[in-house]
Amino acid sequence: MFLDDEGNDIGKQSPAADAADQDLVTFAAVVPEGVGFPIVVFDNNAALRAAIVDRGTARHLGDEWRSGGLYLLLGRRNATGEWGASIGTAISDLAEQATSRFCDQDDWYRALLVQRDTTYGFTSAQLDWLEGQLHDVLAAAQNVRLTNKTKPVEATLGSSEPQVLELALESIRRVLRLIGHDTSHGDDTDPAAG
Repeated sequence: MFLDDEGNDIGKQSPAADAADQDLVTFAAVVPEGVGFPIVVFDNNAALRAAIVDRGTARHLGDEWRSGGLYLLLGRRNATGEWGASIGTAISDLAEQATSRFCDQDDWYRALLVQRDTTYGFTSAQLDWLEGQLHDVLAAAQNVRLTNKTKPVEATLGSSEPQVLELALESIRRVLRLIGHDTSHGDDTDPAAG
């Protein structure tokens, strides 16, 4: 409980609530004690789980990552602040698909694997749509060198699916920002923030 100068409850739940009208999201993260295991982030609002994988942790992905999903391969920042990115999808065995590309190329130091945290996971049409939307986001981002040159063809979705997938897309953007890979473009950022 937060009180004003006169002792009245002002109803704010946390200091973050002071940021007027911000759309805040809470993630749950599983951070293993040892450095040799991936960090897994859960977004209950978007029903997603994401594994943050470094080269040394890729071999420790569990069986839950053997189903379909989306992955992003991430490169380190260069002298101008740009970072590389590549997007891919897997209908099955996301761990195998992502880690084979990840470990075979020196350009990437980290991968982000994303799956629905539900019984049935993503359909191939949903993965195609997400990959296309993420391609647009990364292509427009200020400091990203996207290695996917051709935008994937987006599948046709049912009328309610884009709303659900927009939540997933926003969650992916926020996890990327959390791990130091901001996807905003020039007009998204506050110049005063530096």
